[in-house]
Amino acid sequence: MTNKLPKLLVLATFSVALFTILNTSSASAANITVNSTADTAVQDDGDCTLREAINNVNSGSDTTDGGAGGDCVAGDGSNDTITLPGGTITLGSNLPQIGSKSVAINGQGIGQTILDGAGQWFLIRANGSASNNLAIRGLTTERFAPPAISADDMNLAIEQVEVDGNGVAGGGFIGGIAISSSTQEVSLSIEDTYIHDFSTSSDQVGAIAGIFMTNKSHVNVNLGRVTIARISGLGSPTASAAGVIGLTGLFDGEGTPADYELDFSNLTVSDIQSDVGAYGLAMSGISAGGQAHITGSIVNSTISGIHAGPSALAAGGLAFVVGSFLADDNYIVDIHTNNLLLASEGVNNCDFEVRSADYGGAGPGSITITSDGGNLSDDSSCTSYFTQPTDQNNVAALAASLLPLADNGGYV
Repeated sequence: MTNKLPKLLVLATFSVALFTILNTSSASAANITVNSTADTAVQDDGDCTLREAINNVNSGSDTTDGGAGGDCVAGDGSNDTITLPGGTITLGSNLPQIGSKSVAINGQGIGQTILDGAGQWFLIRANGSASNNLAIRGLTTERFAPPAISADDMNLAIEQVEVDGNGVAGGGFIGGIAISSSTQEVSLSIEDTYIHDFSTSSDQVGAIAGIFMTNKSHVNVNLGRVTIARISGLGSPTASAAGVIGLTGLFDGEGTPADYELDFSNLTVSDIQSDVGAYGLAMSGISAGGQAHITGSIVNSTISGIHAGPSALAAGGLAFVVGSFLADDNYIVDIHTNNLLLASEGVNNCDFEVRSADYGGAGPGSITITSDGGNLSDDSSCTSYFTQPTDQNNVAALAASLLPLADNGGYV
């Protein structure tokens, strides 16, 4: 029997974190208007920069006041809002990490406000608690140290953001947006967002993806009107590629039971390529000491152009690969699908497997995929799941015949 462990290891290389957010307000919240695209932190020079604004949020005070009144409004540290100007902010070093604070960062729109990492610097990073919210809206990110936006143990909301991967490089993993949860229930919401053009041929990269999620607790994930396009690990002997990936229990050494609740709608995931392994949307995990769950729905979305090399260890358009250790453990997947277009072109559109033994366990697992109709697949891998009268399987030349619908779902 073929050893499927390498397949699971491919999925496991996609680690890292991800997020959602509730953008609340309070009477004491500060509204900090950035009036300069410079990347400086000089007190009393009249320029309120993004770096200074974040410092004020973190401190809950005015760090820009050297005795002459300061440059920015003092931060409150609770539900502050930073408003960015139009133009390009090019960093000279990593932006300060946002601590246990709730803050919204609002730009003037995609292509109007640009955060440029100059090919080496981190942009927006946050580490807090489930009571903290980070909201990012109306901007473009480019040339950053990956990921462009990350949040650990806090809620993250992203709206009308472009994550441009052209020229982005790194080691370990390369990606756009990341969220992680260790002990607390958090939320990730991404809407009206375009993530695109990440590539690597380096042997120092293990994974390249648009969105990464790692979870040891509970993550509620809302993705709506999101496009993820042109993610490539071609030429790399080590890098697998994915549009979206979520992991549980694979990296803590304990298989901590964790849950994902998914609400995916109007997505376009296309042109995901790797010689090692490639996925459109993939969720994988192991549970020990209890039950883990992946529940929710994936609707009105397209996954196409998923290309894996002839020696790839793993590949799939839509994938759920799970397992559990002991008889009292369990990993339960229960997903509804509606109006999906799957045209992965050479890899299985549907890859749903309980692989407890390959995780070193012997526990149960179940994967239930319920079709609510209107699903199309260009191969037979979804036949057992797409069973409604309005579903169609083995549709020849689906990708070519649906070119006008190639962006069924997605923001661009």
